[in-house]
Amino acid sequence: MEGEGSMSTSREAATTVVAAVARPDARRLAYDLISKRCYWTGDWGRDYTYHVANWHPLLSICFCDRCNPYHGLERLAVFVIVCTLSILPAAAMTQACFAIKLDQRCHVGDKLATLVFVTLPVMILQYVIEYMIYLRAVLKYKKTIAPGRLGGCCGCLENCMNCASGCFLCASFYVVGIVFLLAGWVVAVGGAARLQELVKPLLVSRVECWLLWFLTDLYTPCVGFIAKWRAEAKDLATGRIGESNLREAFVVDTAGV
Repeated sequence: MEGEGSMSTSREAATTVVAAVARPDARRLAYDLISKRCYWTGDWGRDYTYHVANWHPLLSICFCDRCNPYHGLERLAVFVIVCTLSILPAAAMTQACFAIKLDQRCHVGDKLATLVFVTLPVMILQYVIEYMIYLRAVLKYKKTIAPGRLGGCCGCLENCMNCASGCFLCASFYVVGIVFLLAGWVVAVGGAARLQELVKPLLVSRVECWLLWFLTDLYTPCVGFIAKWRAEAKDLATGRIGESNLREAFVVDTAGV
């Protein structure tokens, strides 16, 4: 009996040690995620899939990691905001094209104008919003590890960022409401067919944005996924950064399956 009891105690102790080693530090993992760390497991394809799931403007709404401080509800709110704010510029592009071509659609000019005056500005707006969320998450993480007054300053700055983000989202949703009212007025005056003509450039702009993301995020020098993944691999080999928590998380998930 004593032997069985000691074996059971040893097994429980070993399980506790394994769980402590395998369970990632949630705060550190959240910081790595919001910092857009690229090198996780050493498998390029696996790391890139995880990166896309966390940072693609559309796919990340459903597939982002639960530990990511930029969670799904915020992503959905940003998605609604940027899509709605694109309606008026897209409609203006359509109206300008019709006016210039005397009601004959200009294919090349319309697409180029949508790309330059709608898609790219909306992508920049989304990057600004995401950078605000990044700063908030960094301050929240630093608050927990910074000593004394520095931690208090980080906490105050975090509260300021929360207020700024809240005000920005409220103002954006106010504009979204106005745009929806204008869209309802267009339907009432010009009919659903007129609204479809105005929304089509918006859909083109959104698809362009989702496709351009892969190119800009993957191949941008210094800050693109390829450049960062290689740099982090070298830093890991030289000891400048530590092993990722996600490697352990993947091991746990694989073992569970």
